[in-house]
Amino acid sequence: MTTLTVKIKNDEDWDLLKSILDRLEIEYDITKESDYDKDFVSKIKKGDLDILAGKTKKVNLDDIWK
Repeated sequence: MTTLTVKIKNDEDWDLLKSILDRLEIEYDITKESDYDKDFVSKIKKGDLDILAGKTKKVNLDDIWK
């Protein structure tokens, strides 16, 4: 098997390429690369889980620079 990586910039190009691959009966997998570092994304997701679990601290705006 050979792997081909194609970087699609817009939906019109993707639709055209997809129709060509379908017509030729070529199997393909779709993967999207993130613009963000994986460690950064995991920290954000952990923060979201902490918020849902109530692990937050409320800070009064008057005290924010103290």
